[in-house]
Amino acid sequence: THGIAADLARVEEAHRLATATLARVERLDILVNNAGMSIAQPFWEATDDEVETQLNVNWRSPFVLGQHVAKHMMAQGIRGRIVNISTVGVHAAHPDRLVYNAAKAAIEAMTSNMAHELAPHGIRVNAVAPGNMVERPGVDADPDANARYARQIPVGRVGRAEDIAAAVRFFCLPESDFTTGQTLLVDGGMIGYLRET
Repeated sequence: THGIAADLARVEEAHRLATATLARVERLDILVNNAGMSIAQPFWEATDDEVETQLNVNWRSPFVLGQHVAKHMMAQGIRGRIVNISTVGVHAAHPDRLVYNAAKAAIEAMTSNMAHELAPHGIRVNAVAPGNMVERPGVDADPDANARYARQIPVGRVGRAEDIAAAVRFFCLPESDFTTGQTLLVDGGMIGYLRET
């Protein structure tokens, strides 16, 4: 395994990460665009720099990485997989997360378009949209947030990293070859529940 640090808030760093990675490996079969961050604020308070940072991390850098990896896969005839990470906020707005949600909406549009363009090359492109996830102990401020979120979710708990990993794994299996251009909500049924209330 290789570890290469990169600041995906800077597009040139995304290019460097892709180039350095592809120089170290003979072939790359799977790309998971998992980087993400948001700044909680009313949209009218977002500065140009804050908007650019969020767009770069959440959409531009995944786009750039997808370009590099798609070219690599096509050149080598690799029937690869690209999995992008979106958010439930595309489908039910997160308060004070307009820029983040908009960038992830672009991820879902990108997923659909990439899937269409890459399908003839045997490359499948899908996305996973996580719902409310477990808060990180010692990092997130509200210790009651998990219980509060869980009350809004029909399965009675917030999501775990393993839930998202299982969805990503599915999209990378040979058995999912007929599935492309899709976004899978992994939210414990939250969206369907909210739409009924």
